[in-house]
Amino acid sequence: MGALMNLGLAVTFGILWLMRERYSTSWAIFPAGALLAVALMVLIFGDLNNLVGPVVLIVVGVAVVLYAIFRNQK
Repeated sequence: MGALMNLGLAVTFGILWLMRERYSTSWAIFPAGALLAVALMVLIFGDLNNLVGPVVLIVVGVAVVLYAIFRNQK
């Protein structure tokens, strides 16, 4: 059920992104992609998602911090 809800939200933001020519909704690609990724994680990992989800968030957070640090050093 969680995968279906996240997929529905991803589709909603995807439709907003498709309307970017008419409205200023180019930002909607980011939540659409994130929600799609979460929906796929729920489908793939199922019960293991209680462990995999937080680990993925920690890894992404560390990657963003390291990217910011190394980008400023150039």
